[in-house]
Amino acid sequence: MAVLQHLHDSERPCSHADVVDALGEDGWDRATLFRNLNDLATAGLLRRIDVDHTWRFELIRTEGGHPHFVCVSCGDIQCLGDVRLQADGSAADLIARAREVQIRGVCEACE
Repeated sequence: MAVLQHLHDSERPCSHADVVDALGEDGWDRATLFRNLNDLATAGLLRRIDVDHTWRFELIRTEGGHPHFVCVSCGDIQCLGDVRLQADGSAADLIARAREVQIRGVCEACE
């Protein structure tokens, strides 16, 4: 429940290290938190996002995914829940089948 609560309160997807930093002081060990994150993802409660070969986890709040903005400078990730992608022809089929969409650029803080 502590892991779910932390991800519920988070504004962006969290890595295992982020969750350890947030909950480790409460007595949760790294291995237990790692297992919990993966078990919750397998159960369909969390979505796993691969960002530069690091899994990030977020609570599944709605059916279907949403794109994320990844800063190529600092690595910050932001959810873009209000962004809709549209395309014509074969690109539309690719977007419809996409499991994950990431938009990469430089965030405001790094400009």
